[in-house]
Formats: sequence, structure tokens, C-alpha cells
Amino acid sequence: MQQQEKLSQQNNLSRDSGFQNRFVQVSADRTHLCLNEKPWYFCGANCYYLMTRAADPSTLPDVISVLDDLQAAGITVVRTWAFADGPQWSALQPSPGVFDENVFCALDRVIAEAGARGIRILFNLINFWSNYGGMGQYVAWSREAQGLPTTTHSLGEKKEEQTSAAAIASEFYQDPWCQSTFLNFLKTLILRTNTLTGVVYRDDPTILGFAPANEPQCLCDPGCHGSTIATWIHRTAAEIKKFDSNHLVFMDCEGFWGPGGQPSMTCTSSGAGGTTTGGGNPYDCTYNGCDFTADCASNYIDVACCHLYPDLWLQDASEQSRLEFAVGWLDAHVEACANILRKPLILSEFGKQRAVGTNSNSITTAREVYFQAIFNRCLNHMQQGRPLAGSMFWTAAAKSYPDYDGFTIYLPHKKQEIDQGEGDSVAELIKDHAIAVQKLNESQVDVGVGGSREAGKKLTIAHMVSRTKEKLESKLDEIRKKLSVY
Repeated sequence: MQQQEKLSQQNNLSRDSGFQNRFVQVSADRTHLCLNEKPWYFCGANCYYLMTRAADPSTLPDVISVLDDLQAAGITVVRTWAFADGPQWSALQPSPGVFDENVFCALDRVIAEAGARGIRILFNLINFWSNYGGMGQYVAWSREAQGLPTTTHSLGEKKEEQTSAAAIASEFYQDPWCQSTFLNFLKTLILRTNTLTGVVYRDDPTILGFAPANEPQCLCDPGCHGSTIATWIHRTAAEIKKFDSNHLVFMDCEGFWGPGGQPSMTCTSSGAGGTTTGGGNPYDCTYNGCDFTADCASNYIDVACCHLYPDLWLQDASEQSRLEFAVGWLDAHVEACANILRKPLILSEFGKQRAVGTNSNSITTAREVYFQAIFNRCLNHMQQGRPLAGSMFWTAAAKSYPDYDGFTIYLPHKKQEIDQGEGDSVAELIKDHAIAVQKLNESQVDVGVGGSREAGKKLTIAHMVSRTKEKLESKLDEIRKKLSVY
């Protein structure tokens, strides 16, 4: 089908986006995601620009193209930004409490197009970093409203400029004006009715869930002594649940451990596919105010997340050391979710930078080795019933979109493109992993959903037999009642 023909079908998108009101939920023991009362896993991707590029007719084809690529690769979840704040291109909220309807309609379009392709969406609602506005923009608005001097929130190029911008953004959590303005945005977003499908966002199963923030840090709270992030996440997640009881809420952090929460570097984990050592912070993280287990502990948080960037976090390490760290980092967070948090885990960002001069598909690159190792580890955790529910690589893009950071992955979706070596060398690894995850989903059995954390229990074979017996007893009761009529 030609691109123009696809773009002309925007008014014919399915009302229920093909998911038939089936929401992804948490299992009765609170440690897995479930769909139709069966454990559910996914292979996902990041594509942060969907809304802003969908708002511009000249870049809308990029959105359609990347969604086609994701669908062809078997990707079933995409993580993207549902925000763009301040004076910038395609801003959703160009000024406090003022929303651009054209950009909101673009977000409607993204939801409808993704749903029509069987792809669910994880929405991030604000950025700690200055990209797309972020918390620093809210702080600048607050200072302006109070007649105070505003300071640039741009990250800048120098480390001291980035640190200053991050410190400014950290004021966001405890600023009453910022919180009031942000909660107004949350309510406006969640209660919006999609102009293409007619479905209110909170009632749309195309949306997997909401993450209050991307990579929240708090430089005003070194060492987490005030638990600023944990308090803010708890409060914000509670507000989301107040308006929306259908969707999952994610704590979408990098996964840095806080004081006392970091796993021992001498203990081993043999949770999946071998034994690893470590899993601790890649560098001294005490200044950033993060504490993975505390920040994810709220009962209003359904799913914990972690990110993984050994290229950025361990710049002086060897490739082998980075790989060993990556596997240990994933294992440690799976262990924390299994034994401490009792929640599902998502590896919501991971990536490997493309080395210069390694675009050829004829050689095995460090990037391929890294992706294969992460996918193998993820699949092993899933197969063993551990709380890892999915992974999402950073980042997918249309072929017309520049690779700004070396992490971009271009997925071919036509056989001709694959045969000609177009796209990315890890594209086939992603597709193979998606197939393996789908096969795993097809093999799952009914385990039930919901239930409080206190009442949660391990879903053993005996428990499933008990559930089956209860269903049979219920059926027998129905038959007895019908017979009694006669």
C-alpha cells in the first residue's frame, strides 16, 4: 500500500483499536503482567518523537513508517513522550495550562495508528531532563509566575551547565505551583476523548500505562535523606489512579540504588542462564537522590523499570566489562523485584552505540553481541517465571530520522530491504526475540489477575488446580439452579 493511501485512512481507524477492551493487568501475586488472565510478556521499543512529528504534516510519514517497521518486527509495545512543554516546535503545552489542540489531535492519531497495528503504548508524562521542556520548564514557569528571576533550563554542552540545569529541575518536586500545573495536565490528558476513535484515554486498552516521569533524579536531595522522589512518585501515582483505574502506572527510573539498597558486589545471582556477580551502581550515584527500591515501593506503582547504558555509564571500561555489568545489572533488578518489591520489572530503556565503520551486516559487531546477550538473559528470566515482563530498546526511528546519539536502530520491514542489507545489523536479532516472546505468550496458562499485595501468594500448580476446581464448582451450581427450575 502506498504511503499516501495509508495517510488517507485516518478516519477509518478502529474504534477499539483492535484490543477489544482487553487491558493488561497485574497477576494475583502482583509479580507478573497478565492479559486475559495469562502471564504476558513483550518485546518493545522506544520512539520518543511520535507525537511531535505526527503534529507536522511534513513529518507525519515518519510516524507511519516507524510504526509499520515496529509492527513488521513483532514489536507489541512502544514507549513515547506524551508531553512537549514550553516554547518549542509542536509543543503540546506551549504555556501553563494552555494546550495546542492540533498537537493533541496528533497524539490521538498516534494512539489510533498504533492500536490498528496491534501495538500498545507506554506514555511518559514529563522529563527530568530539559529535552521537550521537562521539569526545568515547569520551574521556569513557576518562577515567572512569582515574579522571580528565571534561569535557563537548557542542558548545555558543559558538565557544569548540565549539573546546574539538573539542580533547577530538582526544585520541581516540592514546588506547589509546579505540582498544581502538572496535575492539571495529568487530568486533561487522562480524561481526553480521542477525536479519531471516540474513546476516552482512560478507557483505551491501546495505552499500556502511564509513567509519571522519565529518569527522575533530585540533586536537591543527595543521599535520598528526604525521600523526595519516592514521596513525589507515590503522590503522583495516586492522582493518576484517582482518574484512571484501568491502566498500569510505571516508575520509569534508571534503577540507581540508594544508600543501603545496593546489592552486595560479592553476592551472586543464578536467576537465569548462568551466574553473575555484582549488579551495583556503575559509579557514585549518591548525589542524584535516587533509591530504586524505595522509589518503586508505593502501592500505587504497578510496575518497576530500570534502564541500561554501559557505554555511557562505564566509558573507560572494556567491552567485556560493560557486557558483564549489563547482565549483572539486569539480574540484580530482577532479584529486587522478586524478593523485595514483589512487582513486575520492565527494562524500559537499553541500548548500545553503533561503532564507527560497523554498518556492514557481514561482521559480528559488539552491538550485536550486546543485544544478543541482553535478549537471551531477558528470555531466560521470562521462561523461568521471574518478574521480568519485557524489554524496550533505545531507539527506533524512521530511515529519514538522523541518528543523533549513535543508539538509533532502523528496522527494515520489507524482504527486499533485508536482502539488500538495509536497516540495522541488530534488526534480525530484535525480530527473532519478538518471535520467541510471542511463542512464550502462547504457551501460558490462566493464573488470574488483581488482588492486594498483602493477599498475594505464589501461583503454584496446586493453586491453579484449586482455581480450576472453583470454576467447575461454579458451573455445577449453575446447572443445579437451572435443574431446580424444572
